[in-house]
Amino acid sequence: MKSRINLRLKFKDYTFFFMISKTQTLDGLMSMIPDDREFHYPMWDLEITDLDSTFNDIEYTLLDVQDKFQLSDIFIMSDKDLSYRAICFTRVTFKTLMNILYNTCYVDYNFIHWTQSRGYANIRMSEKENRKPLEVISILKTYHQPIPEYIYHKIYDTGIEKSGKTIDYRLFGDK
Repeated sequence: MKSRINLRLKFKDYTFFFMISKTQTLDGLMSMIPDDREFHYPMWDLEITDLDSTFNDIEYTLLDVQDKFQLSDIFIMSDKDLSYRAICFTRVTFKTLMNILYNTCYVDYNFIHWTQSRGYANIRMSEKENRKPLEVISILKTYHQPIPEYIYHKIYDTGIEKSGKTIDYRLFGDK
């Protein structure tokens, strides 16, 4: 049984939306560099959604942007088949970060949306419910950039389920 309910209320030209869901608190890394907020560390949330693609395709797309944007070593992590996180420690502007994401295949659309709207990227590092811990499964080597001593963390709540039952109501005879 789904543990998430989406409720959408429509009143004239306004829609009110909220969800009721079992949630979990997670820890993520932020792309914004603490000592210089103008710069970011590139990070990706990658998902394989078609049956013809493999992890090699993930590596290939990351190698392509690594070369195109002259990025340092990229660390690829996973905690579930077909789901990957990646990070590198080359300092780039936010505009360049967005260009990197737009030039990378398999990036989760919501990751791009939230990165653009927040002004920074955020990748989950803590263990998600019903998943094994994240582990580094590949390092795409070019040149070494030291792992910073401090990176901003973001503690956030998220629904355990990504979708659920949606209930729509139209109020006061609204069409």
